[in-house]
Amino acid sequence: MTTDQPNPLEQHRAAMKQALEGGGARAVIAYIEGFDSDPLRRVLYIASKLVLAPADSADKRLDDLITVSDAGVAEMLRQAEYAVDEDTRGQCVHGAHIVSYNLAAELADCWPGDDLPRTPAHHIRGVQAATDCLLWSQPAGQPMPISNDYWVRGIHQLASGDAAAAIRSWTASLEFAEEAAGAQNEPATIGLDGTYAVILNSGYLGLARWIDGDADGERAYEAATKAFEGQLSDSARAEEAKLGLGQLQVTRERHGP
Repeated sequence: MTTDQPNPLEQHRAAMKQALEGGGARAVIAYIEGFDSDPLRRVLYIASKLVLAPADSADKRLDDLITVSDAGVAEMLRQAEYAVDEDTRGQCVHGAHIVSYNLAAELADCWPGDDLPRTPAHHIRGVQAATDCLLWSQPAGQPMPISNDYWVRGIHQLASGDAAAAIRSWTASLEFAEEAAGAQNEPATIGLDGTYAVILNSGYLGLARWIDGDADGERAYEAATKAFEGQLSDSARAEEAKLGLGQLQVTRERHGP
């Protein structure tokens, strides 16, 4: 007869939740920094996002997430500076990228069902977090993470009222998404067989151009939403299509024409 062993990460999450409720973000940081293991501290900073901004929950503490994420990035960059080999250094920088990207994504106001208000300061911080990510993703030469970094920066730029900057970010995001699709022998077209990231970024770029007064932008936005609508009947694509369509619709409702 076997017994279920407790999940150490779940235990840490429970402890961080208790710390958050008792002492806020600083208590979460103190809990994480209380461990001597560098790798464990990296893991816990990444895991803390699920405590501070639980998925599908209105109980997101965005300002506390900023505080803990800032501490996490600083810790990982400190570890990278003193890493004894390039592999360890790469793991530390990658960890900083994860924390910063997760922060930018949680601060974004494009998620269906998430009605928690974002402030102008949240969007300014989101632009900074995404820009930091680009410093750490480009040397890796992987197109999809770079596309994602540009995508989330565009979200915050549009929310800040800078459609021109969003156009630049989403143009780059679409180019890297197309590159990633080509590397996987996937279509870079806008249609029923289109790749999720390509359709999504084409829709966002179209929306920003539409807001900026370009009539072709409206057509590009509508083509992307129509592609996602068509994919809803495809069981292999329906989940992503629903998310992509919801994002585009929410973003238009909040910031579009």
